[in-house]
Amino acid sequence: MGEVARILKKIIKFAIDFSEDITELEELLQNKPNYEYLSSVELTEFSKYYWPVWKVENREVCGVLLRYRFSQTKEDIKVAIHLADLSSRGHIEALKKVVTKQSCLLRDLEGRTPLMWAAMGCWKPTERHLECAQLLLNRGSDPFAADLRGDTALHFAAASGNLPVIELLIRAKADAQAANLQGFTALDTAQAHDRVEASALLHCLTASQTDNVSSRHTVDKRGSSQPKLVKTPSATAEPVASSAKTSSENRKILHQLASAVINGQLDEVKRIASPNLIEERLDDDSKTVLMLVADSDQWHSASYSNCVEHILNLGANPETKDVNGDTPVHLAAQQNNIKLLTLFPYSVKFLKNNTGQTPLMVAVLNCSWRCCKHLLHLFRQIRYRQDKEELLHLKDNDARSALDYARLSGRADLAKYIETELNLTVSDTYPCISGLTEEQESAQTKLFSLVQKGDPDGELKQLADHTNCDLPNALGQTVFMRAVWSRRCSQENLKFLANYADSSCTDVFGSSCLHWAARYDREASIKLLVKAGASVNSPDQAGKTPLMCASENGKRRAVELLLSFGADRNLTDCEGRTAARWAEMKNDDEIAALLRKLPGDTVEKPEQTVASSAQPTGSQLVQVVPSVTADISQTDDAGSKNLLWLIAFSEDPTLFVTAKSN
Repeated sequence: MGEVARILKKIIKFAIDFSEDITELEELLQNKPNYEYLSSVELTEFSKYYWPVWKVENREVCGVLLRYRFSQTKEDIKVAIHLADLSSRGHIEALKKVVTKQSCLLRDLEGRTPLMWAAMGCWKPTERHLECAQLLLNRGSDPFAADLRGDTALHFAAASGNLPVIELLIRAKADAQAANLQGFTALDTAQAHDRVEASALLHCLTASQTDNVSSRHTVDKRGSSQPKLVKTPSATAEPVASSAKTSSENRKILHQLASAVINGQLDEVKRIASPNLIEERLDDDSKTVLMLVADSDQWHSASYSNCVEHILNLGANPETKDVNGDTPVHLAAQQNNIKLLTLFPYSVKFLKNNTGQTPLMVAVLNCSWRCCKHLLHLFRQIRYRQDKEELLHLKDNDARSALDYARLSGRADLAKYIETELNLTVSDTYPCISGLTEEQESAQTKLFSLVQKGDPDGELKQLADHTNCDLPNALGQTVFMRAVWSRRCSQENLKFLANYADSSCTDVFGSSCLHWAARYDREASIKLLVKAGASVNSPDQAGKTPLMCASENGKRRAVELLLSFGADRNLTDCEGRTAARWAEMKNDDEIAALLRKLPGDTVEKPEQTVASSAQPTGSQLVQVVPSVTADISQTDDAGSKNLLWLIAFSEDPTLFVTAKSN
């Protein structure tokens, strides 16, 4: 090791002296042990010696060092520099003629591959740079490769705001969590360069990249987090029979347990429930405890969700079917039980019964508006958009879709709502919803304005109804979502909207109304949402629960309130972080202690400093944004990386669009 260090120090001396005689250096590097070490040494160690040479512009020594690092010839480096030039300029036709499977892996004097230059796009990426990147990947370019600073192609795409290439690289399995020598991931790089749209895109794409493990971080501990496409049973499908008939004693206990869940008696549920009992079926109609609960129209108890979560965690299976092939999801949709429906995993929400009906069809037949909306709104999220075309056009055994059911049953307003959702699209380029008609956009803008300004003349009650209070803006936010966040929306109007709106609705990133209420410490909104059926443990696309959002943003009251409603402090996001860990990362010892304390412990509340109390709130930051040229990278007291989300909540509905175009 000492000999290698001596060699590398000699390289520095060559560079400083601008020596043109590199014969001795070549001889030293041709020695096999030295050569093998140089080609395998950690990037951090290699860069420590390389960049001093680069800074004094001794390209001859740099070339020697690179050749032995990457096993390239002088000619290889020349080819790499030529390909880098073509890729950075977006010269796709010329690139097609010269790039090969071998040459697309070559490195220039900075250790960069042609793919990295295509991703960079000379800081002004175009469609041609996307074509170059696609070509290079098709020819075998490595999306995992890093240059001598540890930056990958994804880092360069993030730095330049090259949205199409970001998505292309993620599809090519590029590692979004890879950090460069400074410890920056691609997301960190995008934020450092104030690339707001790239930050938003990387946020959702990196979350979807970890979906395969996120199931263990949420309430659902049974199903896969990836959508499980529809299982289509035959018309004569029978439920799985239990090995023996249920005894009369067990039938009594099953009904007793179901009653305890329905009435929100959590202690009683914990006393009675067991993994074996929740798998038992009633002999007459083959229903399980979960089916008995789903088939009841009584689901308004405050602890109802906690009781359901307890039996789900014990192994209650939402995929089981009764004699009609109905799952608990079908039964919940029939009863318009939005509180139960939100607790089921996405993978079971579009299964078919014996007649081929999905829960959405059942909800339409029973005019269960809340459940219809919940099932339709799922496809506004980035992670589920790819399934929309298939799942919303499913047909039963008589070739009828959910839209057909709405039309045939004479529910024109519901049919129109389904048509609206079918027309909405989530962009493949960056997270953005489009597809509203001019009339719908006008109604949405008017309602947003009334919510933000406080509606002094009572117009909101005259305009809002089932069909317009859940219309999404570009980021998937609805009027009700804005109402639960806004300080200017009266409690009267908030309660009015709650009668029509989907309390479980999320934006494109999976953040629900409850996530936003928790972020901004809206106590009344949190209480209203939980009562309306919002799940306190529902994760967004990154695996963050409302409790984590409150903890991350230093909202003690929201943390305490969510805990009182049964929020699980032990859940982790897709990065393995609990709510307490989020508080620690924000240096909030008070909330961290609150989340880690045992029942019965007390937590002393530290004195708040003048400096901290003087910090502006998020809403205040929005009010002082002077124009569409404002710096949207500034942060609020909640630690947000930029004002993108705050702008989306501003009074001016055009501000977000203008800021995005900038």
